[in-house]
Amino acid sequence: MRKFIVKHFALSYDSKVFGNNGRFPRATTSTISCFALAIIYTGFFEPMSAIEYLVWIPFIICIYLGFFYFKSKPISYAELEDWEQKYQYLNKPDNIGNSDETFPDDSFYRNALRKYAHYYLLKYKTEDNFVNAHRIVYTFAVIILTGILYSISQ
Repeated sequence: MRKFIVKHFALSYDSKVFGNNGRFPRATTSTISCFALAIIYTGFFEPMSAIEYLVWIPFIICIYLGFFYFKSKPISYAELEDWEQKYQYLNKPDNIGNSDETFPDDSFYRNALRKYAHYYLLKYKTEDNFVNAHRIVYTFAVIILTGILYSISQ
């Protein structure tokens, strides 16, 4: 379970839309989806006390996992599998590595940082105007669709 949480909620996503690089929390995608489902349910169905609370629970869980969970249970370098997450983790200030036993030593740290920086440059500093744009476009599409569906329901 922790592996799933780290993969989908820890650190941030990078994307490039219209030639502009952007970074946003990984938790945004699932949090916005759960929020949209709860809003759509609230708009289309009559409020029922118990069921309405159950619809909002996934949203609350996503908020907790994305924005509070890692403050109480920090991630370690060994838990990361995605190279983008490793690159972000290695770019953090020096005091992060001091409390992590799995943080790479100096020579491995420099080599890994150089390797992931090269990957990042190859992926996001190209002439392409859209790289992993679906990560952020999906979120905005869900927000717009939720607004349309909610306005229809009223």
